[in-house]
Amino acid sequence: MANYPTKVDGIGTRKDGSGGDTANITEPSKFVRLYAAEAITKGQAVAFTFSATEPTNGWGSTVSVADSDDITNMHAIGVAAETIASGDIGLIQVYGVCTFAFVNGGASVSDSNIGQLLCVSDDVGELELILGGGAAVGAGGGTFGVAHLLNFGTDAKADSTIFLINPMNL
Repeated sequence: MANYPTKVDGIGTRKDGSGGDTANITEPSKFVRLYAAEAITKGQAVAFTFSATEPTNGWGSTVSVADSDDITNMHAIGVAAETIASGDIGLIQVYGVCTFAFVNGGASVSDSNIGQLLCVSDDVGELELILGGGAAVGAGGGTFGVAHLLNFGTDAKADSTIFLINPMNL
């Protein structure tokens, strides 16, 4: 693998299995490789690192665990597709179906919420439902949507299925 940030695109097959073509049958997903400013666990939501000091590897090439209580990294760009040690390059999924996301179930999240938009939670590295009515930052407001819920797994475990929408167009 490359030792620098790269964009890695993936797309499903367009064949129907019997030698013919099937139109519009894709399962696209997009990944990027970025440096980790801190230790990141597979399934945690991540955000670009913006702090008072420029990251070692520069702005826009370094991510931290997303947290809606921290204005410097409250807008998630995707979910870590692997556990990444601080300072290493790791794979971040930014678009498509993701089956290993941490979703905060504290707001009575269930499969009845399928399709609803998710944003960064105040539980570090987790996503939560975007609440209507101008909710305060840290309570589902003030951060932009990063994914739609497809299947809620277990609170505080990386087993929920989401559809990432690539909010940064990476």
